[in-house]
Amino acid sequence: MGVVTTVTFIFNASGGTATFINRETGMSWSLDSSIGQHTSWAVPWCCQPGEFGLHHLEVSTGPALTYFIWQCTEGDGAYVRQSTDGFHFAGEHMFPSGAAGGDRALVLRSDLSLYLGYAG
Repeated sequence: MGVVTTVTFIFNASGGTATFINRETGMSWSLDSSIGQHTSWAVPWCCQPGEFGLHHLEVSTGPALTYFIWQCTEGDGAYVRQSTDGFHFAGEHMFPSGAAGGDRALVLRSDLSLYLGYAG
């Protein structure tokens, strides 16, 4: 475990409804398009598959697409990571501000990709 990355704002720009879930705390929001929500979610640390069930965030647009988000230190460094199919030891780094530590805004964009930017 390392530094804390905190999601302080979530925003849905997808054009439809999206659900943002913190599996570690059990908190969730279902947001219509163009709606945001202030949060204080620490991105869960998870570096082992057996811990993943309760140690990640999810962003879902329904049964067709769910993103899983966690942070882990691997050979490439400490990053907030994402996938659409669960835990990976070297999950894809979040764009553009995936380095672990600090406050971030999490956005589901209109093309259904995720954006993790510095919150200001």
